[in-house]
Amino acid sequence: MRTKQRFLLYVVTFVLTAFLSTNGTNLFGHQSTAHAATTSGPTISLSSKTAYIGQTLTLTGHGLPPSTPYQLLLANRGNTGYSLGDYIWPDANGDVSQTITFISNFYPVLQGTYLVLLYPEYRNDATPVTAQTSIQVLPTLLSLTGNSGLPITMQGLGFTAFETDKIYFGDAVTGTPEGTTTSDGSGSLSFTFTVPEHLDEGSYPVTIVRPNKTPAAVTAHIKLYPLTLKAPGGAKNQQVVMVHGTGFVPGEYVNLSWDANGGQQLYNDSTDNTGAFKFWFSLPSAPLGPHTLTAQGSTSGLSVSTIMNIGPGISLYSQNGYNAKSNPGGTLTVNGGGFNANEQVNVYFQTTKNGITTATTDSTGSFSTTIQVPFQYSPTTTYYVYAKNTADTAHTRAQFTYVTPTASLTGNSYGADTSEGSVSVAGFGANESVKIVDRYQQSNQTNLITLTTDATGYARANITWPSTPNEGTVPFAAIGQTTGLVATGTHIGWQTIVPQPDNGTDLVGNAGDTLTFTGKNFAASETINITFNDTVVATTTSEADGSYKATFTVPALETVSAGAGNVKVKAVGVTSGLVAGSYYPDAITFYYQPTLTITPTTGPSGTTITVTGAHFPAGVTIPIGWDGPFPYNPNNIGYPPGTYAAVNADQNGSFTQTIQANDLVSGQTYHVTALSYPSYLQIVVTVTFIAQ
Repeated sequence: MRTKQRFLLYVVTFVLTAFLSTNGTNLFGHQSTAHAATTSGPTISLSSKTAYIGQTLTLTGHGLPPSTPYQLLLANRGNTGYSLGDYIWPDANGDVSQTITFISNFYPVLQGTYLVLLYPEYRNDATPVTAQTSIQVLPTLLSLTGNSGLPITMQGLGFTAFETDKIYFGDAVTGTPEGTTTSDGSGSLSFTFTVPEHLDEGSYPVTIVRPNKTPAAVTAHIKLYPLTLKAPGGAKNQQVVMVHGTGFVPGEYVNLSWDANGGQQLYNDSTDNTGAFKFWFSLPSAPLGPHTLTAQGSTSGLSVSTIMNIGPGISLYSQNGYNAKSNPGGTLTVNGGGFNANEQVNVYFQTTKNGITTATTDSTGSFSTTIQVPFQYSPTTTYYVYAKNTADTAHTRAQFTYVTPTASLTGNSYGADTSEGSVSVAGFGANESVKIVDRYQQSNQTNLITLTTDATGYARANITWPSTPNEGTVPFAAIGQTTGLVATGTHIGWQTIVPQPDNGTDLVGNAGDTLTFTGKNFAASETINITFNDTVVATTTSEADGSYKATFTVPALETVSAGAGNVKVKAVGVTSGLVAGSYYPDAITFYYQPTLTITPTTGPSGTTITVTGAHFPAGVTIPIGWDGPFPYNPNNIGYPPGTYAAVNADQNGSFTQTIQANDLVSGQTYHVTALSYPSYLQIVVTVTFIAQ
């Protein structure tokens, strides 16, 4: 998937000198001349510049006192109370490379940039920091297991305070809206919704959409397990058997009973962390013949049954996780029991013409073998799997059902081109070619791609849907080339506006730069206006399929904005009124390069420097960096190292801040920096001050 770090469209021409930390290393790893004397000391770094709570990182350190334990802390604004794992132990050379879990206790932390501080094992408030680096905390949703048709509660960490977000089961384009949630003051959130019914086993995304935030979406996955109960197809009285169940609530107690002996309870125990169990127990005496086993969750109320025969019997399980179901050509596991010890049993599908598999029972009269399901079948025929001993004195059968083929979509939640996504097919023939056809059974039907399924009849591939004139629902189909099976679905032809090259939805540049946008699904042959803050900056005409391309020169900022450097980009169909770029995920923002000035630009120690910023994004917080000496301010912890102050830009993208330039070295050059929003774009504007 694309990440926002890829969204820098234009090379920033300003000198990218970042904020300086107290050890003389700036945000980009450069040394500050003003602090070069301290750069030979201990250093630490992390394997990533960003992290979410619970992520695994590698800490690397050099120049540390050897074989001495240290503790690693995350510096929040005003305190340093967040431990980042176990003690850090350098080797005999003073080097360390150690894996840590970022905030392993999942303590809530707000999204933002923080210092990571290395302290000796024993410290007090006066203990100096041994080494430091910085990390940007990003939001995350915690993945977990769930059950189709039941409520589930999900938790998120690392969000901003009191942000209200939208919830989707799936992605933000094709997913099901599940309401909204609001984070608390610590950036934590929690929400409950009911998982849709009749979902197959698999991993399903849940997406949080964050209006006007970066990243714009956060996705986690719910792992769904099928509600199943597997038991030997047959068994004898007093035999020890194993019964396996899945799809219950993790940690709940499950009661296992059967319809023999007046509804007798057989076993009771708890499930594991996936909601599964395996129960071993001795069967009580019961009448010969089929009996219904039932497992019921004591918390969820979920209930599932299967048949076990006292006497000869078989049960069927497929690679798909289904009981007595499989895809064409799939492999079916046949578990049998209740036969004589050490005898041969012939197993076959529907008729011996489909082939016979011979298995030998063990000392308990049980066996397990596999057979292949035929590719061709009739939906009106009832199918069975048979098992007979070779002496023809014991026989049994179990009904079998072919899985219904399906085709499903996952949209693109992370970029401007919502026509991109993925298509998944299931229930087709094993290792079968499946053709994806767009505009199915319409005059302009188009073959897009051909997938090859795995042994379970499943396949998935990325796909880009072609342009279709006007917004609407577009039918598509997945067609098995061997079985002839057809699964249908629909996708929405949303209007799009996509920068070229497609590097994302956040662009950086200057007036006079050349931009190109393409898009789809507008009306045929209509005029398309490209707008900056609703001011028309370019005009083009769509093709017969509703697609378009527009290339133009970026206008002067003052023609489209009162001063703020962030402008919204849209494509508007003049005839149809259709609009692209209004909403996530294809909301495009163009950021004009901001400017920074200082007054004066030279002066003696003690000079008050006035810093003025213009054309920054409206209403955002801008960290102001200064690499000269200044007193420690705990309110700036959490901003990049070397932050002198954090100032809010007004609605015109302007701000003013003063710096008290004390204890300067005459003739030394110092730097004032401003980091523009969004911080991942690393738009850093720098000006210099020369001490007299």
